[in-house]
Amino acid sequence: MSAPRTRIGLREIRAMSPNETIFDGGTGSVPGFGARRRAGPHVSYFIMYRTRDGRQRRYTIGTHGAPWTPDAARAKAQQVLVAARIEGADPQADKKAKRSAATIAELCDMYMEDAEAGRLLTRRGIAKKPSTLVTDRSFIQAHIKPLLGRMKVPAVTREDVEHFMHQVAEGATRRRVKTSKKGGLSHVRGGKGVASRTVGLLGGIFTYAQRKRMITEHPVRGVRLANSSRRCGTTASGLAISAASPGRPSCSSQAKRPRPFAPGRRARIGTSEGGVAKCGTRPASGGPLPALEALNSVHSPRITPRFTSASGIQPSPTQDGRRGAAPLPSEVRS
Repeated sequence: MSAPRTRIGLREIRAMSPNETIFDGGTGSVPGFGARRRAGPHVSYFIMYRTRDGRQRRYTIGTHGAPWTPDAARAKAQQVLVAARIEGADPQADKKAKRSAATIAELCDMYMEDAEAGRLLTRRGIAKKPSTLVTDRSFIQAHIKPLLGRMKVPAVTREDVEHFMHQVAEGATRRRVKTSKKGGLSHVRGGKGVASRTVGLLGGIFTYAQRKRMITEHPVRGVRLANSSRRCGTTASGLAISAASPGRPSCSSQAKRPRPFAPGRRARIGTSEGGVAKCGTRPASGGPLPALEALNSVHSPRITPRFTSASGIQPSPTQDGRRGAAPLPSEVRS
């Protein structure tokens, strides 16, 4: 007759002999939760469960010691059991998939391979230009791979992307790199503008990974760009875009806003009421500028523009031989 199971505690863990396995029992126990000791002194916690299709799984929680105590391991086992029985998940399969998942460096290589082959299309439905591919590869080699290259693709979170963006903006990737040309040297500086463009490219790369079913959640969507108050999003084609944040007008509406004309700024060449050419500054009072008339060959310094006054009479040269002064009454011919 086997001994009755007791609740796993520190006393039961310390009393375990090599190659022994015990299971949780008694009041408040979790079915399938246990501890196992190998030939050495280390003890590991695990939970046994079955998937919806009836397959039995063993999920290893961790090794005894900080932070895993019997109570902490039991709470984790309860979470795994709820996910398997109620939500229908398979935590052990997910854990295995994360271990065998591709890294960010491998994902970037896959992305560039498909982009160079013309399999990735832009919003216009065309392949990326060679100059764009060169820029993308330089961003990947200079910033993405050095900072995120070793991370697993499913393990990247929004916080990781924001930390990466701040690192690039602060110049963490600043260095000098030799190019393929003889004596060539490239200066990698970083900055806010480069950080925003690199995050935009990273958004397209993660959209590509989402299409390949390598991730379920997009870690770049919603990240606030470094050089503006806008947030980064991605289109259906995988290209990164900047969406206006709530409460702010879009970029197109801001581009159509006329530029204010401050007092004291140089004005364009215009004509006065008498038809005399005039080039000056805006009055300090902020009054209206004279109306502009069509000028022939005004950009040529060798050709003198010809003007007409309000009465339709061409002005005569002044005493110093220059045109542009209003004609005197005695010089007007009837």
